[in-house]
Amino acid sequence: MEFSLPTGVVQSVALFQVTLQGFENGGFHDAINDCQKFGVVTCGRKFGQQCGQRSVHLEIDIYAREPKFEDAAAEGISVGVNTQINALSKDRLGEVFDTIVAHGVKFWQMQLTVAMGNAVDNADILLQPCDIRGVAATVTDLIERARPIGVRIFPGNNMGYFAEHEHLWRTLTSEPTHWGGCTAGETTLGLEADGTIKGCPALPSDPYSGGTTRGGSIRNAIEALAPKVPRKAHSRGSGFCGSCYYWNVCRGGCTWVTHGISGTKRDNPYCNYRARELAKKGLRERVVKLAEAPGRPFDFGRFEILVENEHGHRVSKRLAVDSKKRPRGRKLELCSNCNEFLFTTERVCPHCRASRLRPGAGMAGAELKVRALLDNIAELERAVRMLSLQEQPKPPVDN
Repeated sequence: MEFSLPTGVVQSVALFQVTLQGFENGGFHDAINDCQKFGVVTCGRKFGQQCGQRSVHLEIDIYAREPKFEDAAAEGISVGVNTQINALSKDRLGEVFDTIVAHGVKFWQMQLTVAMGNAVDNADILLQPCDIRGVAATVTDLIERARPIGVRIFPGNNMGYFAEHEHLWRTLTSEPTHWGGCTAGETTLGLEADGTIKGCPALPSDPYSGGTTRGGSIRNAIEALAPKVPRKAHSRGSGFCGSCYYWNVCRGGCTWVTHGISGTKRDNPYCNYRARELAKKGLRERVVKLAEAPGRPFDFGRFEILVENEHGHRVSKRLAVDSKKRPRGRKLELCSNCNEFLFTTERVCPHCRASRLRPGAGMAGAELKVRALLDNIAELERAVRMLSLQEQPKPPVDN
């Protein structure tokens, strides 16, 4: 495989990091030499300081006898581990943790297996949305075990979102941090072998490409990507996301995940907050494959999101909505009582109902009136939406 990264490309977009994927058939060292001066994060089997490489991230096969960390350690390279979480691996994360700790690994990134490519062909390995709560609890426990021994665990961008674990997963400094929406096309770009430029390496070319390096400049491609940037798109959520308290910030989570399930970027069943809120109502979601992937690079199949009650009987999707009203704005802060994120305009935490007004602090009368009016407007908007749903013909409920 040949690889080249023109200096003009790097300078035109202020590139400072390159992630290399593939290279199973060779060319890995040449690729590193070609872009080492920009800083490199890589996945691969052969590596060395002679290539200017400082770190390597390895993918571990949980069924392999022993991962080969020693090759990197002998070269003085720090090692990180990437793990995909799916139906096969979700109950073995503790084993992986013990293995990497025993080998002195200090960085561990996790991500969900996404419904694309081989995972569509073998859809039984995919997590079901109702498994997310258990996975989130396990990951949080491992993060707390890892912190005292100097191991950093990083849940990937396709994991989360919000609920009680969010601040533990995202915060790297003293300032609580939360998921802020998919940044494909803003902070990341994908470059395919044929020169196609897209917002993220994992996304399909269509509909997320902005041009090619062979047919135009990378700057023009980035400008063409602007209307397709998830956080700037003027799209409304669907399914639970359409009613979600966090939609203004989250925008449906990872576009890679949502496109893989429904072909859109508006409805993400793999959400910790969503699974929890549905469980409170005795509901859960399940994904079922409807169509196979067509066999092209970066291809996806087609899935349906089913809503079920706690007994596994299918119920109407209209029941899968968030009961918390969505405030205006996008600024969140951490509730000091329940450690969940809420909008700064809230006077009472919608999660634990704790008051956010300090005794004696109060607010100016005009500010209180404005907030009350905004609350009333939001409540009326929600009531109108619910009425419009009730007036539509109800589809028959499948048993």
